[in-house]
Amino acid sequence: MNNKEKKLKQADMKLSRVNVHQTASGINELKTLSESEKEFINWAQKLFDIPELWVETKGKGIKVAVLDTGIDQDHIDLRDATVGVRDFTGDGIEDLNGHGTHCAGVIAARVNDAGFIGVAPKAELLIAKVMGNDGNGSFEWITGGIDWAVENGAHIISMSISGPTTSDILYKAVHRALVKGVFLVCAAGNEGSLYQNSIGYPGRYRFSRLSPFLLFYLLEEKKDSFIY
Repeated sequence: MNNKEKKLKQADMKLSRVNVHQTASGINELKTLSESEKEFINWAQKLFDIPELWVETKGKGIKVAVLDTGIDQDHIDLRDATVGVRDFTGDGIEDLNGHGTHCAGVIAARVNDAGFIGVAPKAELLIAKVMGNDGNGSFEWITGGIDWAVENGAHIISMSISGPTTSDILYKAVHRALVKGVFLVCAAGNEGSLYQNSIGYPGRYRFSRLSPFLLFYLLEEKKDSFIY
């Protein structure tokens, strides 16, 4: 495979980027619900009342597979959360892009008096690097990551990635995961317009017969408000 072919192959999917670097106010609330007054929850957790759910669960016993650009294995918020890693790109598991580490942190950043707290700070992470350091990935890498996550006991697979086209191998990999009872959470993508279905794949499978256990998410910023 020459360089041109490799580049085209890597462009099947791209990253979905959303800015979540805002913090909630109310240090007393954080002290009560997160057991730490030195950490923060971000605006999305506040919006969805995530801290209220921590009274019942913080994700203990749940494995979440993050299919993205890898992970910073030395990150203070994540090094104790990661229970398995696999690189499908050939770039190495280390995240030189930053997107994968960010997404992993949103999910399971630990309570440790540093940074912010993840949605499920006691969940375990399986990290599959299916996107290169340039932010692009192939169907083969992604389907490999899905199968690996299922084989390693993932309860949830998170894919903050999307592409404009589908493929038979991607569809079948998603189907295999769903048959096993794994929940898939996919990005809607970075492109879109009002009243048009511009959701990218694999999130777009939500409108197919695979829909019961596949979720997609989208975010629209409009006049300082967020619509879901």
